[in-house]
Amino acid sequence: MGHRDVFGTVKVVVAILDWHELNGICYGFASPASALNFNGANSTCAGYNAVLLTVSDLEEHTFLTRFMDYDTDYWVDLELNAATGEYLWPDGTSPNSSLWYPNEPNFTGDRVRYTTSTGSATQHTHLLADIYSSRVRSYICQRNAVRIGETGIGKETPHVSASHYVQITNISTKSRLQCAKTCLQTFKCGLIGYLSSSSECLMLQWAANNASLSVDPGFRFHTIERDCSIS
Repeated sequence: MGHRDVFGTVKVVVAILDWHELNGICYGFASPASALNFNGANSTCAGYNAVLLTVSDLEEHTFLTRFMDYDTDYWVDLELNAATGEYLWPDGTSPNSSLWYPNEPNFTGDRVRYTTSTGSATQHTHLLADIYSSRVRSYICQRNAVRIGETGIGKETPHVSASHYVQITNISTKSRLQCAKTCLQTFKCGLIGYLSSSSECLMLQWAANNASLSVDPGFRFHTIERDCSIS
């Protein structure tokens, strides 16, 4: 997005999103100053390798509302389906009925936003209400959390820390990076160990108790982490 200054030069304004993570999903909150119409918000999310917000359950809703600014509306990716007369998420499902404001939707728009500015005067939490897509509102983008192991190896951690993990499996891989990627794609790993002399890859998972993992001291251990800051 951009605007022209008094000399006619186009200045590009980059939206800075405030990212928060829940259950492997990153949610980026735009500030009120970055408000856009629906199409503009949708395009901006795409620029972050993300999509506009969809809400699957009440846990997610409760988490999201903690970071919303009061008196600020946020676009969500609900659209009025002309054939069914319902507002549907992109996968064709309906939102949880408890997420709507009382007397909403009232079918006065083709899209939907989270808002605190409609419904009961005593209602102070963000809930859903319909609106026309041409209106300008803030927005929330979402994408899968990038794990460090997809772009490199996570930070190296001392050998002794492996005592808090249990072994899932032990395989042979070409490199530490391949070990990390295999672990991410196949298992829920918290830690990998790699022994370069034998190409041995340990895949480890956090244990509540202090497990006793006995391995060659030549293993190098790396955490596998989610990171919402990586595009």
